[in-house]
Amino acid sequence: MGFGRSTGRMGRGALLLALLLGPGFAQTAVPIEQLRAAFLYNFALFVYWPAPPTGEFDLCLYGANPAIATETLAGKRVGGAALRVRRPANVSELRGCQVLYIDGRDRAALARAREAVATLPVLTVSEASEFNDRPAMINLIVAQGRIAFDIDTEAAGRAGIQVSSRLLRLARKVY
Repeated sequence: MGFGRSTGRMGRGALLLALLLGPGFAQTAVPIEQLRAAFLYNFALFVYWPAPPTGEFDLCLYGANPAIATETLAGKRVGGAALRVRRPANVSELRGCQVLYIDGRDRAALARAREAVATLPVLTVSEASEFNDRPAMINLIVAQGRIAFDIDTEAAGRAGIQVSSRLLRLARKVY
């Protein structure tokens, strides 16, 4: 059973995500770093892993220095697990991640990370559309103060991850 099905937070997560993507979104004064954090958290609520983690839920940030307001994630829970933010120094430390945000500005880091977790149940998220339109399972697109996203369900399926239809309906593109 996935996280979203057992938490009761799915309604709130769906509401937050819909509000962030709604028509008034471009006029909000929320810093992009906080929006990235909110999206990462909500993605975790709408994805189902083959074996949900217990104890701690690791959201990992890999690459140069991704601009994400991780302090806004303190105290959050995904299912029954406490969310923990980690910054792995090398690819060997990526194995324990449930969600992996890869800084797309570093092509070499992106390629290494994707290869390291390709067959593991790790949801990969990146923001690297300028040189690869499918750099991760979820690709954030930031333009004019707005965030949209594309989802590669084929890559997620190969890793044993199922994406909720609610999240798929909000995606700009689904592959």
